[in-house]
Amino acid sequence: MAVRGPYDQALSVLVSMRFVYLAGLRVFGWLALLARSDRTKDAEILILRHQVASSSGSSRPPRLSWADRAVLAALTRLRSGAAPERGADRPSAAGPGWHAIAAGCAWRR
Repeated sequence: MAVRGPYDQALSVLVSMRFVYLAGLRVFGWLALLARSDRTKDAEILILRHQVASSSGSSRPPRLSWADRAVLAALTRLRSGAAPERGADRPSAAGPGWHAIAAGCAWRR
């Protein structure tokens, strides 16, 4: 049997703490899932199925018709349970001037 040094003991404590943290995270995730309604769970399953189907089919993004966009918007609204935060759909909502920096200020010329 090998002698364990302080490094091995510290590593064992860190691994144990990480395991407890991840187990607690999983349990609280399950509890949150129990609190959701069946309608919300069904909407999330439909959204995830659509994402898997659209990403596994081809490398190009799918061409969505207006009806597809309307269905996805309705499902997303059902999943979130409330209206999105005001202005969250604009690039300026992510922070001051991030788009100008990313685009190299080309749109101001």
